[in-house]
Amino acid sequence: MKVLYILNAKIMGGATISLFNMLDMLKEDVTPVLVAPKSGLMDDTFKSYVDNNHIRLYTIPVCVHAIYRPKNFLQFLRWPVSRVLMCLRHFVSMAMLERIVEKENPDLIHTNVGVIWEGLEVAKKKSIPHVWHVREYQDKDFNWMIIPSKRSYINHLLSSDAVVTISNGIRRHFRLDGCCKVETVFNGIYSSAECRMEMPKADYFLCASRIMPEKGHEDVIRAFAYFRRKNSNYRLKIAGFGDVNFISRLSCLAKRLDCLDAVEFVGFHKDMRNLMSHAKALIVASRFEGFGRMTAEAAFMGCLVIGRNTGGTKEIIDKTGGFLFSSVEELAEEMERLSSIEDSTYLALAQKAQSVAKQAYSTENNAAQILSIYKKLLRR
Repeated sequence: MKVLYILNAKIMGGATISLFNMLDMLKEDVTPVLVAPKSGLMDDTFKSYVDNNHIRLYTIPVCVHAIYRPKNFLQFLRWPVSRVLMCLRHFVSMAMLERIVEKENPDLIHTNVGVIWEGLEVAKKKSIPHVWHVREYQDKDFNWMIIPSKRSYINHLLSSDAVVTISNGIRRHFRLDGCCKVETVFNGIYSSAECRMEMPKADYFLCASRIMPEKGHEDVIRAFAYFRRKNSNYRLKIAGFGDVNFISRLSCLAKRLDCLDAVEFVGFHKDMRNLMSHAKALIVASRFEGFGRMTAEAAFMGCLVIGRNTGGTKEIIDKTGGFLFSSVEELAEEMERLSSIEDSTYLALAQKAQSVAKQAYSTENNAAQILSIYKKLLRR
């Protein structure tokens, strides 16, 4: 079957990685066509994947139907202008997407994130089944305002032929429990055969995510500075890309707290599996993760997780086991606890997490559930 996928970016963020993992498992069943935003950079890994798999890629001015909540009066004044520009972008995006659909004639349209609406509207116009993959809370995790409203968005979701949420929390957030066309399908992280278990662990904690305020890096540095007073041999490694100004702000914070010499910004790391499998723990401090991809990934890599007691992070740790925190003080306490446990105890906990991850978050399981949804829609 030919499936047209609508993406929100041309970089290897969580939504794109999850999609590409799924496509790897569906090569025998699905011919993908990608539609991505015209604006924004395309990273080398994204381009390499598309080229190596001979996937057709179209770019259009994709419209995101959400904006950041105004933080000051000037931003509030700009809001009507942003709304007008959003409407214009929406109509241009619709027209260009229609032409792509007419050319490609896909069997299905699959919108890969929750904040893009054009896929549903074009699918309805062309009488093509539509799958809407909702990967974010929008308001809780990114502090976005849904345009025009959350109620309108829920109505749109319910008019899609199928809705996939990546966690039960997101499903509840949009009041989709009990709807027969909605399924929770956890992201596929790795194949069940790709697990690792490296022991003993090295003396460092790892943060691995996009570096931005919502990911809680400031709390991690504050907790690490407190923890390091008694554990001077430990390091904190922060992996990922982000805004240069915010990274500079984090460096200044670490310097002020007298721990900069032990904080390492490693940037985008090509061998994240190796970095994670040797870490004492992965710290996930995001304010509100839709799923918590790195939390599940750590389980495959035999790395225990200290995660914030919210959203998808909590949902995964409740399944796999791990350590939850709600404040900087609690995070420092959990770091202290993990640094002192015996290797045998650590191994038992990590093996339990790995066993759960293979069942719940494998790429095989994810692809099988998505393919089942596709076939169900096409049989109709």
